[in-house]
Amino acid sequence: MMAIRGVALMLLAAAVAAKPLSVRWGQDNERLFLTIGMDCKESTFNPMATSFLLRCRPTGTYVNFNLREDIVPEKSSCKTNGRGEQECILLKAVPHTFDRLTAKIGEIPGLKQDWGHFKEEDEGAAAEHPYAKTSDKVVRPMNREALEKAAAEENTVVFADVYYPWCTHCTRQMEDFAAAASVMASDKLIFAKVDAREDRSAIGKYNVTCKAEVPCGVWAFRAGEGGVFIDAKMNKDDMMAYLQSNLDPTLQAMDEKEVVEFLAKHETAAVVVIKGSFLAGPKQTKSYKVAKKAAEFLRGTMRVVMTEKSVQGAPVKSLSLFVNGTLKISLPVSDKENATKLAATLAAHAVPPLDTYT
Repeated sequence: MMAIRGVALMLLAAAVAAKPLSVRWGQDNERLFLTIGMDCKESTFNPMATSFLLRCRPTGTYVNFNLREDIVPEKSSCKTNGRGEQECILLKAVPHTFDRLTAKIGEIPGLKQDWGHFKEEDEGAAAEHPYAKTSDKVVRPMNREALEKAAAEENTVVFADVYYPWCTHCTRQMEDFAAAASVMASDKLIFAKVDAREDRSAIGKYNVTCKAEVPCGVWAFRAGEGGVFIDAKMNKDDMMAYLQSNLDPTLQAMDEKEVVEFLAKHETAAVVVIKGSFLAGPKQTKSYKVAKKAAEFLRGTMRVVMTEKSVQGAPVKSLSLFVNGTLKISLPVSDKENATKLAATLAAHAVPPLDTYT
C-alpha cells in the first residue's frame, strides 16, 4: 500500500468534523497505546512502519497518523472497545521512550497523553542529553542534505554524528564528540549532528541503529572522498587524536622534496609510487583506486601519501612501508589487488605491528 502523505489527521465525515476528535496516547518501553474517539461498527486498520490508517465503515471516516518513529506493522493492532472508541496497541521497532507520538508537533489538535499508560517510565529521571550542554555553534544541527552540502565544500572536513538521541548505548561517544568539538571546531573543521528521527533518509544512508553489538561512531567527510565511518571505542583524548589524524586527505599527492620531509616527521609511514600515462594522470589509474582504498583502511594508524617518483628504490606501482625514514618493505599494487589484504600486510610489518587488520 502506498504511504499516505499530507495532514497527520484527516476527518472526512462532516458530523464528526464538527466535534473535536478525542485522541489519547501513552506508552511503555515496548508499546504505544492509543484511544481514538471514533464510534465504528466496523473498522479497517492499515499499519506501516512509519504511519497507520484507521478507517470506519460504513461512514468512511478515517484518521491517518504519521508517527515520530518506526513501529512493527504486523505486530500492531486496533479494535473497538465497546464504548464508542478505538483502542490501538502499536509495537515499537526498537524498545525505548518516544519523545512524542507524531512526526510533527501540533499535527493532531487536542492530542493528549494518557499518563495511566506510562507504566514503565520515570518521567523525572531522564538525564540531560550530551548535546544539550553544547552550543549549536560548536556541534551544528543538520539534516542529511545540509550535511552532504557541507561535506562537498573544498578544503573542509566534516565530522558528523548521525544518531538517535535516546540511544544510551552511545552516550559516552556523544559526550566525547562534543568535548572534542569544543576544542577543535572551526570554519574549515565542522562538527555536525543529524537527529535520525528528524530526517529518516539518514537512517539507511548512514546505517543508524542502537544495538549493543554494533559499535558507536562518527562519520568523516572530505570533498570528493565520501563518508568514512570511524569506530568511537575511545576516550575524549583518543578521539581528538584520531579525529586529528583524519584531517588530511586519504592519499595526499606529494613531490619528491615533500616526501622526504614527510618521512622525516613520521616514524611509521607509507608511500605509494604511481605514475600516470600519456593519456591519464596517476589518479585515473586502477592502481591509484586500490592504493586509496588501502589508505582508507590504514587511516588513523598510519599516514599514506602518493608520489610519481621512486623513493629509495621503491618500484613504480608499489606501496612501501618506511620506518624511521628507511624503506622496510615494498608491496606490488596491481589492478586486481585486494586493498584490505594489502593494508593488513603493510600493518603487520610496522614497528610495533599494527594488529587492527585481520
